[in-house]
Amino acid sequence: MAARTKETPKGDAEVVEAPVEKSTGLVVTAAMVTARDKAGRPFSLFAGDVVTDKIGDDSLEHLKSLGFVKEA
Repeated sequence: MAARTKETPKGDAEVVEAPVEKSTGLVVTAAMVTARDKAGRPFSLFAGDVVTDKIGDDSLEHLKSLGFVKEA
């Protein structure tokens, strides 16, 4: 994820840096999946989405075992 701007109460733009996510080389093949990030928070991925390193190891292994992701 790249830098974004955020409006401050004064109307000035403030640059907010977000962490850059790296691809795992996998893509979602199911219509929609729910996964957990490394902190345990749930999030959704949809068909065609690239799986990034945001996903927790347990969630990634689970999606692989179900066949819901494949090598890109």
